[in-house]
Amino acid sequence: RTVMSISRASPRSGLPLAVLVCAWFSIVALLVPAVAGLSSYIQQDDLDNMLILSPSNITLSAASITLNNNNILDTIKAVRSTIPASITNVQSNLMYMLSSAQAVSAEQLSSAQASLLVQLSTVQATFSTSQASLGTQLSSQSVTIAQLQSDLSSVTDGRYRAIAISNSFLYSSTDSGGSWASPGANNFSWTGVSVSSSGRYFLACASGIPVRLSSDYGLSWAITATPVIAQWRAVAVSSSGMYQAAIAPGWPIYVTSSFGAAWTPTGVGLAWNAIAVSGTGQYMLAAVTSGGVYLSSSYGASFAPLTALPTASWTGVALSGSGAVMAAVTRSPSEIVVSTDFGQTWTRNASASSFPWTAIDVSANGVYLAASADGVTGSVAVSSNSGSSWRLASIVSQQFASVSVSQSGRYMLATGDGVTYANNRFGSGTWSVTGVGDVPQVSGSTYAVALS
Repeated sequence: RTVMSISRASPRSGLPLAVLVCAWFSIVALLVPAVAGLSSYIQQDDLDNMLILSPSNITLSAASITLNNNNILDTIKAVRSTIPASITNVQSNLMYMLSSAQAVSAEQLSSAQASLLVQLSTVQATFSTSQASLGTQLSSQSVTIAQLQSDLSSVTDGRYRAIAISNSFLYSSTDSGGSWASPGANNFSWTGVSVSSSGRYFLACASGIPVRLSSDYGLSWAITATPVIAQWRAVAVSSSGMYQAAIAPGWPIYVTSSFGAAWTPTGVGLAWNAIAVSGTGQYMLAAVTSGGVYLSSSYGASFAPLTALPTASWTGVALSGSGAVMAAVTRSPSEIVVSTDFGQTWTRNASASSFPWTAIDVSANGVYLAASADGVTGSVAVSSNSGSSWRLASIVSQQFASVSVSQSGRYMLATGDGVTYANNRFGSGTWSVTGVGDVPQVSGSTYAVALS
């Protein structure tokens, strides 16, 4: 316990007693509020140890400054009792604020979703409109392309022609047979020739030399990468000229899918006698002398025999542009057979079974066909209904070796006995003799003809 004592002043100090008493009460007046302020932090046990001021006979006892601890405890309890309520109020306010924020967020999210849906709908509508417009443009463009193709076919249909003369010359025409030229590819025993639909590509074969190719409408000829074979028999070209094929007895079939740049042998060496390539190049048909007919539906990658056709002396084959219509002829037994379902089924025509057929060809649409025959009463038979029926052409009988039909079927050529005949009425009406420049027709020469 701390005790502060103030002794009575000695008379020798010179200070009056009254002054000392006043100073004392002034100090007490200052200390009482301070003690009252500190009392809330003082425990009950400390109250007994309060400072006692004893100036002489005046003692400040703890009992005289006793604070009511019960009042302090009551105050604390009152404050404590209000805390849960305050916390509850704060929690309630927070929940309300959170609920309000969630409601606002939900409303904003809903509004954003609605706005996004509107934008998406607008984009979809724009896309649909653009798609419809693009479809219309594509449709119009397709019509335009089809029209251009039709116009091109009309321009090139029958315009480009070739005639191969055995032991002589190879002639070409770029004006529908109005004039003929022999661009230096001569003095060989030519056995086969073919022309692409556009007329740009000419392919020809002869005995003892590689296959020859022209890629400039017959103006000049180049040697292809095919081997030197004693007897090339026939060649064929697709509509674009991209796919080509060449055959020789006892050798594999040579095919190219690069416009004649590179050639690949395929299949085995049979007695190949005739070859045809569809306009698309996907289908190829090859015939064997005293054998069968072989079909490729893989651009010449492989060939398989057509079991629906018998072993015979097959001399000619033909394919339409799509390959759907196929045709083949035999010399013995004398038959013309036609398929209109990509070779699945074949039909033999009894009305065209009395001639030793040598060759056959078909228009790009598969509607018009022409077949040539040799012999004493050799002739040309024509069909205008995909081979369902046939009629003999108005042409002088002779030994025809080759026949060709243009893309549309309007133009036809047939050659044999040194004379070439032409028709421009789908095989109907009169067939007229067509010349080959200044070189006279040589009787008995073997010919091959081709039309674009």
